[in-house]
Amino acid sequence: MHKFDLIFCCFPGCIVACNKAVYEGGDYKTIAHISYAGNIKLYVKPDHIPEADMEAIKRTAARERQKTQERLEKTLSPALPFWQYDKNYWNLLEECRNYSPWEKGDQLYDSLKDKTQDEKKSILIDYYLTNF
Repeated sequence: MHKFDLIFCCFPGCIVACNKAVYEGGDYKTIAHISYAGNIKLYVKPDHIPEADMEAIKRTAARERQKTQERLEKTLSPALPFWQYDKNYWNLLEECRNYSPWEKGDQLYDSLKDKTQDEKKSILIDYYLTNF
């Protein structure tokens, strides 16, 4: 097994898991990026990461996913005044649209047609958590 000393660093848009025991390119070796939606992108083979550290990465991803889901649920709460809900909904939809490939954005718009407010909310939150 390789030398391993896992640390987490917060950056805008993601959390970076680094191996403090390996210095590479003037910084600690990047092991993974964890998006705030809880998606993990590994930069090393999974067998290079000790099991306990991989579990820590997965726990961090799950925690971030939960926090993001709670934030989105609160942002699209039906208890908000209509104008605030509408503004939040369109801002989130545009964020999904702007940071998605063109075809996926079109599919997202199509999937929202003729849906109830709750169905739209669910589709939009699922899309965000899956793609970011």
